[in-house]
Amino acid sequence: MQKDGLATASLPFSDPITHFRNGDVNTGDLLVFDSILKQLTYDEVRNVQIKEGLGKIQDEYKFDVTVVRGSNYITESIDLGYMVDVLKKINTPIIPLGIGAQAPSYKKMSLHKGTVEALHVMADKCETIGVRGNYSAEVLNDLGIKNISVIGCPSFYRSTSPRVEIKKPTDTRNIAVGFTLNKYLWGEYASNWIKALRIQRSLFLECIARGNSFLYSQGEREETLSTLVDGEEKQQQIAKIQVQFDLPHSDAVQQFLSSRVYSPFTIDDWSEHVGKNVDFMIGFRLHGNVIALHQGIPSAYFTYDTRIRELTALFGLPTIEVDTFRPVDLNYIIEHSDFSKFERCYEQNYKNYSAFLTKNGLNHRLASDNSVSAPTAPSDVENGISVPYDNSDRSTWIATETEHLTRWIMDLDNARRHLLQEASHQAQAQRPTSLTLRSAARKLSRLFGLTTQK
Repeated sequence: MQKDGLATASLPFSDPITHFRNGDVNTGDLLVFDSILKQLTYDEVRNVQIKEGLGKIQDEYKFDVTVVRGSNYITESIDLGYMVDVLKKINTPIIPLGIGAQAPSYKKMSLHKGTVEALHVMADKCETIGVRGNYSAEVLNDLGIKNISVIGCPSFYRSTSPRVEIKKPTDTRNIAVGFTLNKYLWGEYASNWIKALRIQRSLFLECIARGNSFLYSQGEREETLSTLVDGEEKQQQIAKIQVQFDLPHSDAVQQFLSSRVYSPFTIDDWSEHVGKNVDFMIGFRLHGNVIALHQGIPSAYFTYDTRIRELTALFGLPTIEVDTFRPVDLNYIIEHSDFSKFERCYEQNYKNYSAFLTKNGLNHRLASDNSVSAPTAPSDVENGISVPYDNSDRSTWIATETEHLTRWIMDLDNARRHLLQEASHQAQAQRPTSLTLRSAARKLSRLFGLTTQK
């Protein structure tokens, strides 16, 4: 798809309602793809899914280079062995742009053999392998991969501008706030998913109270469907969002979820909507903030896993650490967000990214700096915001949350004890143990609204 003479990425669904009734999609990945399309120059481009194999494509087209869009490739739970045969058959250089390690916290990683082999194949077919941040570089270095460049995520450079000037608002109480949420923050995706969930609830309520906020969906099923359907089905999706984030059943919540949720289907439309409606962006989705940053709109991050932590440190972005578990105070966060570090880090990271593309033989639209003979090794820059809780309102929030979580744990323990007793009685009646355990697991899932990791 073309807009303003440049390609823009869009979701390829002829029937989006049917698609989202069946599952989610991550428009953050689409933003990375869109950014790469805008940064590189080419005569022809073809999007190939590695899982589908090369098929007839190699016979139909003679490619000069293969670009791998970065993602959470380095994880302990996923085996990339399925990629190895396809990667070996590709007869061009393979240039990975912004691949990263995914873990709840910084640690030595134990990776599948197939993942290690796939990473070595990619590294062997490029000058340098582009990774998101210093932690990802450390993980690859431990695997014996030395040709590494820390480039961040290509989405940060979507504007192709060598500098970004953040337009920080002066009137913090009347500005329009955009925010993002993430219902998948557990397992490898959060160091503490319970804290992450409760802080998201706090953010949600703060933004609803402002009245002029927008919730930006990144392809979450319930949020997106609520913007596509009407009537009873719309109310069902809104009810699911309320349950996911433990929101009160109030007129204010209902009104907000009925009219202030935006779900993009084209990246340029997403960017344009943010540019027109947001003065400050905050949230739990990496690319939900990036779509604002490259337009000079200030954005603050909640950090909860290695992916968010290493990228915000690389770019010196304002962060609120979820593990500190403090109430969300939007006015305080907006007033104490410093973007001078980000502006400096962005300029140097841009130079490194441009040099990386040139070194790997990719023609691009980024400004080249002839003085950069070799990329400067980036150092992490901490830029945390620690919201105090020594006034009555914040202390009350902490006390209320502690009481809520205590009750939650007690309810969970009571349910566990009840199910164990039930399983014991069923076992004495010689019912199949596996069936008993599966039944107990289903009851616990229904009781606590657990969501399967995407």
